[in-house]
Order: sequence, then structure tokens, then C-alpha cells
Amino acid sequence: MKKMFENYAFVLSFTTIEVIIFVALYILHAFIFKGFSFPDSMIKGGYELFWRVMSLQIFIQILFIFIACKINYQRDIMILLGALLAFSIASVISFSDFSSVWRLMKLPTKETLGEGFAISVSVICTLIIYRNILK
Repeated sequence: MKKMFENYAFVLSFTTIEVIIFVALYILHAFIFKGFSFPDSMIKGGYELFWRVMSLQIFIQILFIFIACKINYQRDIMILLGALLAFSIASVISFSDFSSVWRLMKLPTKETLGEGFAISVSVICTLIIYRNILK
């Protein structure tokens, strides 16, 4: 059990940065494309964070990141796939059908950002930050 949690500092910092980028994407989308005021944009970002917590997506993602660190084979790709798998599982838990995953994975438009797209972008940006800045 102790060996599994050796990478807890990486996992927690990675998840924190990823969630901050995710919320920032929603705040910017609501502010720029939907014309919300800044406080309303922050509420929109908070609502999306609330969905990720209530659907257990963040916790499932943390578990998959721990597994990816343990496997240590193509860790970056495994982290991205783990995040998307956690998103899919959380979507099925929240909406009780698998078709919701495809609706939430659509590309961004002026009306909606798309949770799957936002998670993908936030994980990729965090991986880039870790690879290039935090080495």
C-alpha cells in the first residue's frame, strides 16, 4: 500500500493544476464567448468544478493517475487516457446512459465548451507544464 502512494505529491499537484486550468477554460469561455459578466463567469466555472466533484470524476481521475504512475509505461498518454476514462465513467454515473459521453465530448462552440474537450485541453496543458517548466 505504501508503494502505491509514493507519487502522491505529483498526483495532487498535477490534479490541482489541471483543475485550475479546467475552471479557467470555463471562466474564459463564459466571459468571452457567452458575454457573461466576470462574476457570472466565475459561477459557471464553479458549477463545472462542482459537477466534477459530485460525479466523482476528480477522484476517479486521481486513482487512474496513481495507476499510471505505478505502471510508468508511457505515463503521459496513460494520464490523458485515464482522465478521459474517468470522465466517461463519471458521465455514465451522472446521467445513467452512455450516450451522454458523446454529447459531452463535442468540440467547443459559442454556446458550449464541452466538458470532455475542456478536460482534454486541461490535462494536455498540465502535461506540457510538467514536461517543460517543472521538469
